[in-house]
Amino acid sequence: MLLTSSLVVRTRTASGRPRGRALPRVLLASALAAVLAAPAAPAAADVGVVWNSSESLPARTAAQLAVETALDHFGIPHRRVEERRLTERQLRSFTVVVLPGTTVDERGLLALEQFSGRDGGRWVAYAVSATAAAEKGVHELMGLKALPMVPDASPRALIPDARPGMPGRVPIANGSALQPVAATDDGYNAGRWDVSTAAAALVRGPKGYYVNLLPDPQPEEEQLLLAMLGDLDSSVWAEALTYSSKRARDAIQMTCERWSKALLRPEFTSEQRARINAGLQSQKGLLPPAEIPSPDVESNRTLIAERVEAAIHVQMEVRRLSYQMTPPRKGEVRGIWIHPSAPQDWDAVMKKVRDAGLNTVFVRVGQGGTTIYRSEVLPTSQWAAGGADQLAAAIAAARKYGLAFHAWRIAYNLESAPRAYFEKMKADGRVIEDPDGNPGMWLNPGDPRNIEQELKAIVELVKSYNIDGFHFDYIRYPDTPHYDWDYGKVSRHEFEAASGKVVANWPDDVISGSRKLEYEAWERGNINQLVQRAYKAIKDLKPQVQVSAAVWRNRHWSRAAIKQDWLRWVTSGWVDFVVPMDYSSAPDVVAQSVRAQVAAAHGFAPVVAGIGAWQLKDPMSLLLQVEAARDAGADGFVLFSYSDPDIDEQLAALRAGATSEGTWPAYLAPRAEWQLGPFVLEDDSPLNYVFGQPTTINVKILPRGGQHDEFLLIGSSAPWGIAITSLAGDVRLEDPSGNLISTIGVLYSKEGRLRSAQRIEVPAGLFRPVVRGTVTLADKDKSVRPFVIRGPLCNGIAAEEREALLAQGVPPAVGGAGRKVGVYMGAVGARTVVEKINAPGSAISAFPLWRLQPDFLARADAIVLPPLEDVSELSQDVQQALRDWVNRGGTLLLLGDAVGAHWHPRMFPEIGVGGETEAQSSLVLAQGVGSLNVGDLLEQTGASHVRIKPAKSAEVLLREPGADGAAVAVRGKVGRGRVIMYGALPAASRSGTGDEERALLWSWVGAGR
Repeated sequence: MLLTSSLVVRTRTASGRPRGRALPRVLLASALAAVLAAPAAPAAADVGVVWNSSESLPARTAAQLAVETALDHFGIPHRRVEERRLTERQLRSFTVVVLPGTTVDERGLLALEQFSGRDGGRWVAYAVSATAAAEKGVHELMGLKALPMVPDASPRALIPDARPGMPGRVPIANGSALQPVAATDDGYNAGRWDVSTAAAALVRGPKGYYVNLLPDPQPEEEQLLLAMLGDLDSSVWAEALTYSSKRARDAIQMTCERWSKALLRPEFTSEQRARINAGLQSQKGLLPPAEIPSPDVESNRTLIAERVEAAIHVQMEVRRLSYQMTPPRKGEVRGIWIHPSAPQDWDAVMKKVRDAGLNTVFVRVGQGGTTIYRSEVLPTSQWAAGGADQLAAAIAAARKYGLAFHAWRIAYNLESAPRAYFEKMKADGRVIEDPDGNPGMWLNPGDPRNIEQELKAIVELVKSYNIDGFHFDYIRYPDTPHYDWDYGKVSRHEFEAASGKVVANWPDDVISGSRKLEYEAWERGNINQLVQRAYKAIKDLKPQVQVSAAVWRNRHWSRAAIKQDWLRWVTSGWVDFVVPMDYSSAPDVVAQSVRAQVAAAHGFAPVVAGIGAWQLKDPMSLLLQVEAARDAGADGFVLFSYSDPDIDEQLAALRAGATSEGTWPAYLAPRAEWQLGPFVLEDDSPLNYVFGQPTTINVKILPRGGQHDEFLLIGSSAPWGIAITSLAGDVRLEDPSGNLISTIGVLYSKEGRLRSAQRIEVPAGLFRPVVRGTVTLADKDKSVRPFVIRGPLCNGIAAEEREALLAQGVPPAVGGAGRKVGVYMGAVGARTVVEKINAPGSAISAFPLWRLQPDFLARADAIVLPPLEDVSELSQDVQQALRDWVNRGGTLLLLGDAVGAHWHPRMFPEIGVGGETEAQSSLVLAQGVGSLNVGDLLEQTGASHVRIKPAKSAEVLLREPGADGAAVAVRGKVGRGRVIMYGALPAASRSGTGDEERALLWSWVGAGR
């Protein structure tokens, strides 16, 4: 809360004229001194929270946070006061201070004595302790006396006396370690424990409250704090009622707005709609009156407390109604990642997951150098080495509660391995090395010994335990930083052996030289080899075990940077489903990522969204992400992770609506092969058709063996582990959320053959073919199981859109009188670069360039190449085409990492090469341009840039400030043309390119030869 006084400091208008009469400098100084010296008038309900930020006191930190959370909950202004600076001066502006577990020394005691000596100085003290010198004084101030010994009691609840707003009972989850104190006067006792003990529970002394426990973020404890503060400062009640009433009204308004959109979802039944409508109407009627009774009237305080409680109750109930507005969905993975680091009560864990409506658990069973079970291949984690088999117990509990158990294994990472094991691997030359020979905490994925070890660990696990699935994680090269790995001796030997050719300049040739792309393809092959071989080994052992992988969300970046080509695994049939880690706090980012992933997968395998629950501020944020993932076409979601401190609240929110009905995982389905009529394909986009036009959809159900010419299902057991005797289902068109558009055919087993060929009229917008049906299993009960198979994501577009997409595949016809500047669209921020260069007032015609082929390049006078997400596009043929085009007179502007930094190839070393990234935005002109002179300061729009090491023949255009400032932009001739390297990326900020930076870009790409 801001403190105000009668002193007004006048400001000046834009023209510089003063508003009003300016205070003389001497008068202003003396007035300020008077304000600082005089005690400020206490602001209403301004609460001080005494804070100790020591990391060695986690319980106290949690208590302090619980107090601040409660104050925020009730809208009571508060500020922190450092415990070590507990002085009367620090406390004088407050009416009440809260001391959660504070340790009071002699200086603090004096401050509290002075604070309580004036009118209004009060406190709420939780389990306050004191130094030996201050203890007697602290006890006297708070109406306490020391007991001769520590009380032998473990209360489970505090029972406050009846006062306005007090809860009837405050439960204590884990008991309480009581301080050996009691009230000096029986009249000070304001509550009791639920067990017999001489120790004080709640004391209302002359100057405030003492509570003999540390606060927790529980509703009853928040209510207790509010009642104590309201008793000490009646203005607290008015603040709390005003805030809670507004929050309740805002909650109803937001929930009604959410319902106006959600009720259109066809998944809701009429009964659900009626229940939610009735609930909203009921809560509107329970809102407290708008007027605030005077809290100075004692009889009103109970009324206000009741209204605050009613407003908070409305908020809670409306929130629950809002949770119900995410309907359940059939045929999806509902999973959670669990990473134990100590023995678990697996029965309690699995029961909680089951009760939340989830159906799949991904339990981390090991890393590159450890397991949580007894292994003959790898060391067992120390915490899991003794006692019961943690993995067996976890699987048994999952079975008990009907959950699918997927063994989650981290490949290659040694960060949690025993130190001795890591040192042995390093001594054997089996860990990764950077270009300077420094080791990293990973096994080298290019070392055949490590590949074989991972395979042995996987086979041992699958043989030994009755798991439902095997889940890869960290199945890649390291990402911190990704461009440093791996350049060790083993990798050199294996690469040279595989390629049959010695690397002349190691490691430069494979980092940025002529063999860079070849080397990176070999690294990708190492990862692919493990996935492919592990899949076959698992299926040979137990065909019903489902193989999946947690993968990075941007497949282009992950393929190039960390060598994780997960789309190859999907389309090759090496995984049964993937879980991209779509971690973001924004639902629209999740939706965009999932839609691209589902589109890229083309129905080859389910795509399940990994949601970073720990990043989300409240349960509603989680529900919005679940909705976004479903609406984008995901086959379910997996939460990271069970260890999140807010997981109970998040699971309860899911259970209220999104997971309120049980369902089966989407991967429990036969394998299908889809054949669709001709379409136009754009990268990471749906299959595009013209809506209203006819096309064909063919689907074939395959046995898990994958023979394309046989469709016999009898004896095909995966993924249920039991042979299928018959299958029947509908072939439908659905929107990405799973809502029916139309039924277009049926599938049924007839002489063991299953196929459907249908001719359809393309609907407008996003759609996908889907098979929903049932299989009958050859068990003794002839069990019938439902399944869903979701096909490729498609889009019905207008004919004009189709023509525009087709035009991307032919060299562009660029009109206009200006200089023709092509911007390659397969790069980061390309659209923004087009917008910024192609601005009004420039003699430039900037246009999208969709290919880096000679006939496309020939249409441009200049080309802008921002950094690529997948640098494998810069093949040797493409690099040669760019060089030939420049030689013939073209101007090439390389931006950001495209100058040859990090994992981008160094395409023009005769001009310069990129180095490290520097977090700095200010640059200095080394060459004048137009009205910009040498030495002028330029503020680039991005917050960082790549430093460039220029070649001798290059001309430096921009550099960092200082006499030795590194080059950031250089220029040089290549044949008849020229290459300009600018280590910044103007597209890094959408706030708009500065005029000076835009002028530079225009000059660089707009000038003639």
